[in-house]
Amino acid sequence: MSQNDCDLRKQLSRFYKMQLSSLRYKILTN
Repeated sequence: MSQNDCDLRKQLSRFYKMQLSSLRYKILTN
């Protein structure tokens, strides 16, 4: 269960970073 939890956390952090970078990109291009 802890292994699964760790994978989930990795996916969430990756998604979060993607959202942050895309948001930053939009701000920079505007």
